[in-house]
Amino acid sequence: MTEVLTFDSYSPAEHTLSDLYLIGATEEHPKGVAQEMAETFGVELAPPSASREEITAGFASLRDEVGKSKNLQQNIASVQEKLGTDSDAIGITRDWITRSGLMTPVDRKYITGQSTSGQPFQALILPDQVYNWSVRMGEKAVELSKNHSVGKVVLAGSDVGVNVPIGPRMVKMLSSQYVETIHKPWLRDDRGLNDVETVLVSSTVGDEVMDATAEYLADQVDLKTANIGVVSVAGAWMQRAGQFRRAVRKIYPDFDQVGAQLSAHVKEFPLGHGTEPLTAAQNPIAGSGNIPRALEELSLHVQER
Repeated sequence: MTEVLTFDSYSPAEHTLSDLYLIGATEEHPKGVAQEMAETFGVELAPPSASREEITAGFASLRDEVGKSKNLQQNIASVQEKLGTDSDAIGITRDWITRSGLMTPVDRKYITGQSTSGQPFQALILPDQVYNWSVRMGEKAVELSKNHSVGKVVLAGSDVGVNVPIGPRMVKMLSSQYVETIHKPWLRDDRGLNDVETVLVSSTVGDEVMDATAEYLADQVDLKTANIGVVSVAGAWMQRAGQFRRAVRKIYPDFDQVGAQLSAHVKEFPLGHGTEPLTAAQNPIAGSGNIPRALEELSLHVQER
């Protein structure tokens, strides 16, 4: 039987734009996850033979229907409304996520899919995220530092509001406040990462935060040769590493030209059944919103042939 194409096995260097439609396709489900989701949510995707712009626009339309809010928890009600009962929605979205490989942990070059085993990193980037995600990203950065030579660790913060547990209370603060006053000291003082820096951006737009992070890093490392790892969470590495790649290439267009410089790194996190605490497992209804986001971002990086 033909091996199922998944996000973790998809390579923008080796696969085509049309191959994105085959992610999660099996003998039982030959259409692939993208087309199944599009039919469910009433979205017309561009045909696989269409231009990059048309394919990307189709995935963006699907993203707006499935996961318009960047806070994925806020999309649960609308997704349930489309899919039916709670149990139906859980089963359907778990199947999409499982077949697509969305939650599979990776340590891979973003473009080629090759392993990063043993390579040094001039910098690790931890993008702006909600509290639960940032903790997992920090743990992954510590893990990488034990098995690789790591230079600088860069935490991005923004004006996005985050809820942070401090003692018995949940405290609302800006992401930039959290990474500067809590996350940075935790990684440096409690987890032993020596060179931890923050990039604090007065914006709530992800691309703007990545642009500022890339501009900061351009003054810290040689973008012609540097190995840079983007640390993310299961389900989001395709978008986060892709955003960073686009941001750096605005400054130095040849960055990661052959896919040898940028990598993505994710700590394992289980897919839940919708009943677990947010800190214990990924809600599949919420997590399904990352599928069109991943497809949209990957479509921007497929190598021209």
